[in-house]
Amino acid sequence: MDERQAIFAAILAEPDEDLPRLIYADWLDEHDMPVRAEFIRVQVALAREPEYTPRFYELRFREREIIRTCYYPWRANLPHLDGITWGDYHRGFIGSIALSRWQDFEPFADQIWDTEPVTLLEVPRQSLPPMLESPQLDRVCGLKMEGLTYNETSQLLAQPLGRVSKLVLNHCEFSGTSGPFFCSENLAHLKHLTIQRPDNVRFVEPDYGDIENRIQPIMGTQRLKTASIMGRFDRDMSVEWMFQLPQLSELEQLTLNNFLLTDHNIAGLMNAPMTMTLRGLSLVTCNLSLPQIKMLVNAEKFPRLELLDLRNNPLNDRARKLLRRRFDDRVWVE
Repeated sequence: MDERQAIFAAILAEPDEDLPRLIYADWLDEHDMPVRAEFIRVQVALAREPEYTPRFYELRFREREIIRTCYYPWRANLPHLDGITWGDYHRGFIGSIALSRWQDFEPFADQIWDTEPVTLLEVPRQSLPPMLESPQLDRVCGLKMEGLTYNETSQLLAQPLGRVSKLVLNHCEFSGTSGPFFCSENLAHLKHLTIQRPDNVRFVEPDYGDIENRIQPIMGTQRLKTASIMGRFDRDMSVEWMFQLPQLSELEQLTLNNFLLTDHNIAGLMNAPMTMTLRGLSLVTCNLSLPQIKMLVNAEKFPRLELLDLRNNPLNDRARKLLRRRFDDRVWVE
């Protein structure tokens, strides 16, 4: 195994780590492949940057410039595998695949893991049962599923997913018992959570004492770095119970878009430990009122905040002035 192969093997072995990727970029620079090296560094930096900051747009623009000229040549050597669609680049390499069926994935699993540091599998709902029974699930770092029913969501979250660091659930159904599901020791390494437009949500706001009792035995589990929950604006969903969870105490990016946020919701957020670590906070289309804006402005919180995204809220001139005075150009209201 030569030096390049050894570095690439380190990337495959630790796909969540940035350092092997950056070492690989240095090797590419030293061997006259500067564009490929720059692309890796740009995407690694982009993954770390809160969305919509000036630096984010600068990186995104350069990423698109490189992709326009190099996307197809770089992908030309990817193997054609029936039932497998290679996804987009993420942190410099192909980061995801979409499966037509889990049964199509298993024969090619080793080849896929050896070809690219895939960190996200998009799995169709009908493949849930065979996926949960497959030994390959232990190798999955990220999982995306859509349209799960209450029972299917419960089955998934009851399964040990020890290596999963990213979970994306779109248009899935949740019951009251699955509210604090990411406290489960089955998701001990979860860092990034996305829930988009949850369907038929039956969240029952848990008693805070009950949450504490349930998560106390696993207080040492991994803290999330990002949480993104896209609500449904026509539904009143309770969210403040999540703000005190230890798993969210060190969040760097929180997205709560399309929620009918109440004063109680905002007060819960202001009392959350995450306000001291957040770099990005998105509350788009949350029907924020002037009193709620004052709560955000007057709280002695957000020492690390780089972007507050409040687009598509009914903000009057008074609210905008308060926000500009407090957050200056770190707030986005247009």
